[in-house]
Amino acid sequence: MKKETECLGEQKKEKQIILFGLTSMSADSTFYTNLLVTKMNNLAKKQQLLVQVEMHSISKLDEFAKAADIILLSPELSSMKEKIMEEYPAKVIQVIDKQEYGLFNAEKILKKLLILEDDQRI
Repeated sequence: MKKETECLGEQKKEKQIILFGLTSMSADSTFYTNLLVTKMNNLAKKQQLLVQVEMHSISKLDEFAKAADIILLSPELSSMKEKIMEEYPAKVIQVIDKQEYGLFNAEKILKKLLILEDDQRI
């Protein structure tokens, strides 16, 4: 469900950020992560960013990673980052900082991701 807009004659596509976590392990973890995703999507909409954030269990990485522009990992998956980078070398892959995750700091998380993605494309 990618959206496109015209911006000064240039087409821009909505960025797909997929947050992977241990969503099937704990109802609390799933609820917490879902709240963060909702906050990120609301912030993106408010700031008119072409960003869509989804959440999936890490067990579904192979199913959803190819559709992602940015793969975002919850803090408890930090040890998997290197392996995922090997599997998806063309993707921007980032682990959410524990403090930012704990504080629901959607603004800081989004800002870091978009800057990181721009830097990687240079």
